[in-house]
This record gives sequence, structure tokens and C-alpha cells, in this order.
Amino acid sequence: MTLLLIQLAATLTLTGLVLFVAAVHYPLYDKVGRDAFTAYQHAHMRRTTFVVAPLALADTFAATLWLLPMYGDWSRPFTGAPAAGFALVAAWIGMTLFVQVPQHAVLSHGFEPHAWRTLCRSHWLRTALLAARSALLLWTVAARA
Repeated sequence: MTLLLIQLAATLTLTGLVLFVAAVHYPLYDKVGRDAFTAYQHAHMRRTTFVVAPLALADTFAATLWLLPMYGDWSRPFTGAPAAGFALVAAWIGMTLFVQVPQHAVLSHGFEPHAWRTLCRSHWLRTALLAARSALLLWTVAARA
């Protein structure tokens, strides 16, 4: 149950954070101004990493352990809620590494409208993946209570 609670706490926090970023923060990027944008983008990346990285590491580590049959309550590995939860972690981490990070790299050189729109649109998928993971973990904890 401890692994579930670690995942639940990290995932719910991440879900709230990415929802805020999707609804408020990223849409305001085009209001920063071209002269200040590069410094703003670098500060955003540094500060966001400081908040997100520990949560993502804790969540990924706990999801990985939960997947292993010796830690999960499943008779076979790679099935059920642990497998679905791990797949959702892999999907949102993959989105981060292969979609968000490259867009942030482009934006770190200055505001670029196409990279900004791609970042905003693709971030909603990442938000949906974390929301699905939150729902899965809430359902799993409730089923065990």
C-alpha cells in the first residue's frame, strides 16, 4: 500500500501542476515579450525542473517497483493496474522527453510561435495521461480500502 500512496501523492501533485501549466502558464508565453522571453524561458525550465523532477522520479520509481510481482498484489507481472500505471508513466515521460523538451529547446533561443503552439497542444495530452493515471491510482486505492 505504501507504493500506491507514494504514487498517488506524486501523481496527484503532478496532475495539478500540469493542469495549471496547460491552462494558465503556457497560454501566457506569448505575452512575455520578445526581449525578455529567453531569460523567462530559461528561468521557467530551471524552476520547473526543480519542482517536477523529484516528483517524477518518486512516481517512476514507485511505479516500477509496483510493477514487479514481488511488490504488487498481482499473480502475474505486467498485468492489471500496475502495468497500466507503468504504461501511463512511460507515456507521459516519453511525451516530456520527445515532445516537450525539444520544444523548450527551440524556445530557449527566443519565442517561436510554432514551437509554442506545439508545446501548448501536446501538453494537453500529457495532462490527460497524468489525469488518467490519477484516476487509476484513486480507483486502486479505493478498491483496497
